[in-house]
Amino acid sequence: MLGNPVGAMVNRGDGYYQLFANGAITYSGGTGAHEIHGSVFSRWKGLRVDAAFNRLGYATGDGNTDVTFGRGEIVWNAGRARAYIVEGGIWQAYRKIGGSTAMGLPKSDMVAGRGGGVMKMNWFESGAITWGSGIHVVRGAIYTAWTRSGSEAGVYGGPITDTYRSGTAIKQNFYHGYTLSYAGGTVSAARTTG
Repeated sequence: MLGNPVGAMVNRGDGYYQLFANGAITYSGGTGAHEIHGSVFSRWKGLRVDAAFNRLGYATGDGNTDVTFGRGEIVWNAGRARAYIVEGGIWQAYRKIGGSTAMGLPKSDMVAGRGGGVMKMNWFESGAITWGSGIHVVRGAIYTAWTRSGSEAGVYGGPITDTYRSGTAIKQNFYHGYTLSYAGGTVSAARTTG
């Protein structure tokens, strides 16, 4: 599966790695040895090895379509024919809420926000996770209404809370003083500040 070695094992000081024709094996005392190959390896190698370690750390899982690392994850999205990187605090939030089960597969790497209080974000098939005034998840019907309005660059701006329950409604507050509420199958917006 990995093919022949293409170089000697490299000592990084805090662990080791070795490249093969079709993959790599990384090892550290904290993570153990793990192999990556296929689309994940292609994306990892495309970062350049030192940058990949600096951004993601050592692999903590094996595979070719979804591999976790110490500080992130590379996930293959077959529908988009691309492997995407989810990292840092956004990755921690993604894992905490259930990963692709809750959010769908990623459809972007971390990208710069376009205003509305959002500094960075990742897009997923079923939502977005933003970083700005904290790290917040937008998904479901509120996500659909938010994206139709222009997402973080639109009238509502980026999220400043996660969703919360208020009576029978699910609500979420946004940067430009709006609250989006989902109840009875519809989403409504109300200006609550400003």
